[in-house]
Amino acid sequence: MNSRIPVASPGAIYLVALLLLFLCPELQAQTVFCPPNINFEQGNLGVWEFYSGSCCPINTPTPGVITGRHTLTSGTAVDPIAGFPVVAPAAGLFSVKLGNQTTGAQAERARYYVQVPTSSSTFILTYRYAVVFQDPGHPSSAQPRFEVKAYDSATSTPLPCSQYTYVSSSSIPGFLQAGNSSTYYLPWTTGTINLSAYQGQTIAIDFAAGDCGYGGHYGYGYIDMNCGVFEIAPTRCDPNTNNITLNGPPGYQSYQWRDSALTTILGNQQAFTTPMPGTPTVYAVIVTPYPGFGCKDTIYTVFKTPVNSNTSITYADTNVCEYDVATIYPQVSGSGAPFTYQWAPSTGLSCNNCANPVFSGLTTTQYIFSVTNQQGCTVKDTIVINVDTVEKADLSAPVDSICMRDSIVITNANLKSVLNTGQSWNTAGGNILAGGGNANFVKLHWTTPGIKRVILNCIKNICSYSDTFTVFVKPDFTFTVPPPDTMCTGEQLQLTTTNTSTINLTYQWTPSTGLSCNNCPAPFASPTTTTLYKVVANNQYGCFDSGLIRISVDTTTESVLKTVSDSICLNKSADIFNTGNNPFTAYYVWGVDTGQITYGLNTDSINVFWTTPGYKTVKIRSTQGICVSSDSIQIYVIDHPYASFEVSSEGCINEPVDLFPAFSNGFYHWSITGQSIADTNFKESYRLTWPTESTNDIKLTLTYLICTTYYEKQVAIHAHPIADISVNNYDDICKGKEFTMRATRGSRYQYSWQPALAFSNNNQPDVTARAERTELYTLQVTNQWGCSSYDSVLIEASPCCDIFMPDAFTPNNDGHNDTYWSPDINKHTLVRFMIANRRGQVVYDSNTLSSGWDGTFKGQPLGQDTYNYYIQYLCNGKEEMTKKGTLILLR
Repeated sequence: MNSRIPVASPGAIYLVALLLLFLCPELQAQTVFCPPNINFEQGNLGVWEFYSGSCCPINTPTPGVITGRHTLTSGTAVDPIAGFPVVAPAAGLFSVKLGNQTTGAQAERARYYVQVPTSSSTFILTYRYAVVFQDPGHPSSAQPRFEVKAYDSATSTPLPCSQYTYVSSSSIPGFLQAGNSSTYYLPWTTGTINLSAYQGQTIAIDFAAGDCGYGGHYGYGYIDMNCGVFEIAPTRCDPNTNNITLNGPPGYQSYQWRDSALTTILGNQQAFTTPMPGTPTVYAVIVTPYPGFGCKDTIYTVFKTPVNSNTSITYADTNVCEYDVATIYPQVSGSGAPFTYQWAPSTGLSCNNCANPVFSGLTTTQYIFSVTNQQGCTVKDTIVINVDTVEKADLSAPVDSICMRDSIVITNANLKSVLNTGQSWNTAGGNILAGGGNANFVKLHWTTPGIKRVILNCIKNICSYSDTFTVFVKPDFTFTVPPPDTMCTGEQLQLTTTNTSTINLTYQWTPSTGLSCNNCPAPFASPTTTTLYKVVANNQYGCFDSGLIRISVDTTTESVLKTVSDSICLNKSADIFNTGNNPFTAYYVWGVDTGQITYGLNTDSINVFWTTPGYKTVKIRSTQGICVSSDSIQIYVIDHPYASFEVSSEGCINEPVDLFPAFSNGFYHWSITGQSIADTNFKESYRLTWPTESTNDIKLTLTYLICTTYYEKQVAIHAHPIADISVNNYDDICKGKEFTMRATRGSRYQYSWQPALAFSNNNQPDVTARAERTELYTLQVTNQWGCSSYDSVLIEASPCCDIFMPDAFTPNNDGHNDTYWSPDINKHTLVRFMIANRRGQVVYDSNTLSSGWDGTFKGQPLGQDTYNYYIQYLCNGKEEMTKKGTLILLR
């Protein structure tokens, strides 16, 4: 069934594809020659065949393309599950992928033929492979698997240390788990087959990958081939040093570097760094595979001139969201590709040895990214993945349905200590009563029924998460109860309710006491005491409303008025009573028809009087809550007699005091101290006198029908004051001369002297008068009560001889005191009047009555000085009199 293809000459590559499903009973083969520009592996010396079973769904191969589940891979892509490069690092530019992530019990095999040169004493075949498969936990025979087998193509004899099979398991040595899944993988691993003993023979190597036998889980692998003498190119990673680095083939469990004689151990790691030797040097590395997967082998290499490494990493720190995943894409450039990669720590990464791991961490993490080229040189860079913490939307509420009248609080349950920079609520038309904005809750109310989908979008920086909570708003109704009401004892009141519901409602009234029914919409109520009724209405959706109605019960009142008498006197009060049986809390309103209530205004009895006569109606309204009763009676108000009189409150001994009664109907009765009046009818006046100083009562009692009035006053009788005149120097009084008179003084006396013109002030007890003629002077003395006494005196005025001469005058023509003259000379006969200066010179001389001296001499005014006067006159025309003295002329 297998076909043999001769090995091509060096530099030419032949690729033959023959599909084989090694788990299927029937096989078919097809050979395809690829064009020269498809360089599957540069420098290979073998030929490929691909096989697939007829029971597997395949496409007809197209010349030049590997089809079906076989894929030719190249570039820098990584495996989507494990994250390792799809092209083997430090190998060629291409690899072949057997299988994929599709299930269905499919399997593939790739066979490689190589002819061992006869001229090479040492020929070691090197290959690379990587494996990914799921571990479903089936029996071993049905698990996904990967096989490697080498044998002599002519005899089908298996080669030693070249037959092994990987069966899917969680405990295969060297395999890693892909995240938290049930998928395990083996990254690129190197295998060697020593063919030095098979010079001139053609060796076949089979690689196979298959899904599980039950068809529900996948398994696939990658392969790459290289043959010839194993050589390691020493690399000087740092051009500034003389150290070189040799890198062993990857994928072995352990490495041991020795000298060419295998006597000295030089290193125990895959990479071996040593000072650069001065001459060509042979190094050996002993590689030990994982148990069960090959034999220990020794590989030799010859030192050559080292190549400087110039690998570099370029990357900007990345921001990701807390619950998202992101692929990290650092840019690696330089010689020595393909590269191997290492990430530390591996926390939050889908792989730690691939170029572009997927980050799914929840916190900001700093990674050390190491890149090693095929010469073994490593460069490192620090890469920070910033995780934005955000409150992821996770909505919850106590209920998922409400009535229209109710509200609901929807909460974001995924709360964290770091708040979002923004939150956006879509309330599906609901009114926000509280929360919203950046709050982690929202209180909503809808005015229409139906299904409402509330969405919260949590935003922080570049991160945005949303969640939806569905609320069913049930149809509701408006329920109205009547306002509180009041009724009187024994009455009946209907409690009528209204609602907006289009469907029937059920009702429940509590308490049922006093109701005609407790499950109807409008029962009749007749409670005996104040009662608070509650009604609850429900619709078929479970939405309800309730109301409270307070029915107050007031006690019925009685109004029955009584009084002692149905007539009273004007301004006299009467007691009026409501004798009805009323509660203590009853309220009373009285109407008294212009009367005035003295007390009992809001009680069941009052005291009232009237100021006008006639028939008066008294009304009462008794109220207890809304219960009212009323009654009225009539009272006749008699116009009482008007007892009054006028009389002076003060009088004098033996002087009449007049009494003037006021008119009124009725009978008069007088009671007077020291007097007696027998009249019982009205009389206009009476004159009364009392002979002594006293206080006297005057009382009047006036009676008309049943009404009597009283009036009284007092009259005080006072003694007369003392009037007695005394005259000073009575014998010296002469005509024109002033004299003084005195009256006897008394407490609060008033004085009046007559004739009034004779006095400058005639109302004082002591007065001064000038005797002009013989005249009678009188005095009236009045005390504080108006009682008066009188006295008089006759003054005879004979002529007087002395005259008055002024001491100075001022002749300045101002109209005042401009001449010097005696005001008394006109009463006598002038004989001579002279004025001389101090030198004895006469400056004025006259014997006739004139206006006096004007202060001039010979028509010229004299100066201010002292002058002497001399005057001679006849008194009474008979007696000759002279008078002399000095005067002063003032200027």
